[in-house]
Amino acid sequence: MDCNQRHKATIELLNARKPNDKGDYFNEDVLLYKLKHPRKPLVKDIARELKKPSAARQGVHSRVIAQLIETPGKSMEENIKAIIENRQALSCSGMNVQKITESDDLEKISKAAQKEVKEGKERDKEGLKFFKLQKEAEFPHIPWKMIGSDGIDLCIELYNARIATFKAMQSIDLTATPERADEMIELDKLNKSAHDELIAYNGTGKFLYIHPLTLLHRQKKQMLREFTKLYKEDMTEFTHKYGVCEQNISRIKSNLKHEGLDPKKREALKVNLARAEMRKEIMDSIMKYGAE
Repeated sequence: MDCNQRHKATIELLNARKPNDKGDYFNEDVLLYKLKHPRKPLVKDIARELKKPSAARQGVHSRVIAQLIETPGKSMEENIKAIIENRQALSCSGMNVQKITESDDLEKISKAAQKEVKEGKERDKEGLKFFKLQKEAEFPHIPWKMIGSDGIDLCIELYNARIATFKAMQSIDLTATPERADEMIELDKLNKSAHDELIAYNGTGKFLYIHPLTLLHRQKKQMLREFTKLYKEDMTEFTHKYGVCEQNISRIKSNLKHEGLDPKKREALKVNLARAEMRKEIMDSIMKYGAE
């Protein structure tokens, strides 16, 4: 399911109404969310929204649905089905869902809910705290404690990047700002590529080189090899290239100061500047520590 399909599913679930026009499914979805993501920051936002009218809660409700759809461990189709089944079960149960939501009495929801709570408590007893050990549990074959290793440091960067893009996606309320759909799609691509890189490294110890971070990492290693070889074999040419690099950085920075610069050209200049600064950083390191 791509980003557009997820957005469509989120909107459909958000706009769904109970039979006989008895309101939305905010409380039902909140109960399910609290079970599946009891430690997430959004739980605090939910508490503030409970007493607001339905129309004012839509922003938080859309975030609740979006995160339920993204619940790890199952496909998005399965998560959507779980949302719908939970709504049907609670609607037919005759329980006062709003009262349960406000009191956090999750044990009364269903057998499935009780199982979720029990499993969560068991995980905590074993020390598998969500925020501390999530990456170790999700990617157990990556030696996360080997900080300082090129590959592991890059895995940590990718993991943090995946979290950052996910949070950025959740902060976008497409019901209020549909014009940000393209931004959501780009964030989704970055999120998925970071996830795919981690899966690949967890399974093979190698990256796919599809995420900007891994592409940059490969480019740095290639530059390091080339400049180290040049430093050893032709110091004059190395010095010349260093001078050219400094000139390029100065020229690009000067061009970026121009007002009325085309946005696309400005972005291209920023990319070129980052690349030139990376080259200079690598050459500085070689001159400082020598070529091994």
